[in-house]
Amino acid sequence: MRNSRVPLTDPAHRPLSLGEKMYLPARPGTPGLFRVRTITPVGCTMTEITETELPGIGKRFKLNLRKGGTMTVVVRLDGERDVYYREMEEDEPSVFSLTELEAREVSSILVGTYYKLRPLEMLEEAMEAKAGLHSVTVPRSTTVAGRPIGELDIRKRTESSIVAIVRDDGTSLPNPDPSTTIEPDDVLVVIGNVEAVERLKTLLVD
Repeated sequence: MRNSRVPLTDPAHRPLSLGEKMYLPARPGTPGLFRVRTITPVGCTMTEITETELPGIGKRFKLNLRKGGTMTVVVRLDGERDVYYREMEEDEPSVFSLTELEAREVSSILVGTYYKLRPLEMLEEAMEAKAGLHSVTVPRSTTVAGRPIGELDIRKRTESSIVAIVRDDGTSLPNPDPSTTIEPDDVLVVIGNVEAVERLKTLLVD
């Protein structure tokens, strides 16, 4: 790592919190403030990015992360990037630097150029982010193949509820009624706690 990272301080050399705005004079001894503006990425309605001019250095971009903490990226005039990540309630950020080429390669990974989640994986990722929602894959050796949900009395026996089924061919069945059958390789979207989900998994193989 280089020793010339941009210090997170104001012109008076006071430590600057990542939540504060950084204002720097146009040149030493000259009054005047550079603007700090907030921008919203195209297609995004939740995350705002604060952009700050850093005279003679480049620009700084800061965003608050949905799961807590903040990330700040300083894009230097020479193309290098300094990345600061600070967890909630942490005094000092973790810091690393990337060359312009490295930054482009990492960006390609983040936007999915190298790897994209399949629809089913995206569904599972989305469900994991919501409390109480789980996915259960019906094993091919299941003993309940072809039997209706109502006949199995799943809600009473497991204290979980099936709110959707994704068939092996990709067909989605939201809010399945009691007559809907369970088939091998189905992905069951379930509401319930961890214990209820485990009881459901046991029911599928008993």
